[in-house]
Amino acid sequence: MKTDKLFNVTYSLIIGLGLVFLSILILIGRKWLYTSVVDAFIVAIFILSLRDILSYFKSNKKDKNIIFLRSIISLIFCLVFALFKDIPLSILPIIFGFYLLLNAAIKTINLILLIENRAPGKLTEGFLIILYLLVGLSCIFSPLKNLEAILIIIGIYLM
Repeated sequence: MKTDKLFNVTYSLIIGLGLVFLSILILIGRKWLYTSVVDAFIVAIFILSLRDILSYFKSNKKDKNIIFLRSIISLIFCLVFALFKDIPLSILPIIFGFYLLLNAAIKTINLILLIENRAPGKLTEGFLIILYLLVGLSCIFSPLKNLEAILIIIGIYLM
């Protein structure tokens, strides 16, 4: 029993320290770190796609056409992302915007439950709903303008 509790505390501490380290990297590196990670993913997907194409010629499975088609689609995405660097840079704020809109929807449900149960905290929930909606819509409709700010927010959020 004590071993499980010690493991949980140690695991939580390691995860927490890792998130703090990641948030510091995000706060310091910001756009440079993000573009480096995107470039690393592009290279990794490119290598995996080439491996799938090579396995297509060696494989005798009946689903090898699907593997080949998937690898060609992956190669096309790699080329598009490599040639047009702004596409991956604009995806993060849009995804974060949808995440915030989802949080606003969840907070709205929570607010309805608080009103029905006559519990405290309605004002805070209402404020968070408005904040999440405004920031989420702003991220979705002007992603490149908000990338630096979103990377700072993500870095602070992870701390």
